[in-house]
Amino acid sequence: MTMESTDPAEILRQARAAVTAADYPQALEKYQWFYHHATEIRPSLYGVRLSYCLNEWADLGEIYPPALDALQQLKDTTREAFDHTPAYETFHEYAAIAGHLNSPEEVFERFLQSAEQDPQLARRLFTLVWEYCAQNALWGICYQYMGTAGSYYTQLLETYDHMLRACQGKSEEIRQSFIKEALQATKREAQWLADMLKTCGTADEYHAYIRRLRQDLSERGQQTLAAAIG
Repeated sequence: MTMESTDPAEILRQARAAVTAADYPQALEKYQWFYHHATEIRPSLYGVRLSYCLNEWADLGEIYPPALDALQQLKDTTREAFDHTPAYETFHEYAAIAGHLNSPEEVFERFLQSAEQDPQLARRLFTLVWEYCAQNALWGICYQYMGTAGSYYTQLLETYDHMLRACQGKSEEIRQSFIKEALQATKREAQWLADMLKTCGTADEYHAYIRRLRQDLSERGQQTLAAAIG
């Protein structure tokens, strides 16, 4: 594929412009280039590659069937690559693609297969199916791979703090949007952890988690949120 520019940001901009101009084949070509080559030039675009790029590619698939076919093929080849050489990074890519294709149950089933083949790797992969398991109240599986959920809770709190730092210096509208999103995400995941421990953990594990949660959130001025989880 020949590109006038190899700047990933410019290629992504061109993809979006092609969609606006209804030049769907060109848009697909640009999204494919970005997915396959952006991180070769700028590794920091790994997250953009698995989020914005795939999301916009999937949106393109809704109006241009060849784009959907190409994304489905990418999912299948990525899963096959994981089957051949199991690795966290490959499963992460597969899970991201399948997520944008609304196929989280497929990822979960492949996780279960991997758990039978390599339990140690499955513990790393579980982060990628945690949301699916929680949404479907599969608390036994969650507890099997998370235990007392200490590291998950720490990450939850770090994400909350990061989102609040990220909104500093922003306009009031953006700041309030960030705060609202941070509170909603924290409440959702904190409640999931509480439900898991209440269902599968010991009483001591559950109460220790609730005490820690309420102290941490109260220190952040979120007493109302802390009281709502349990």
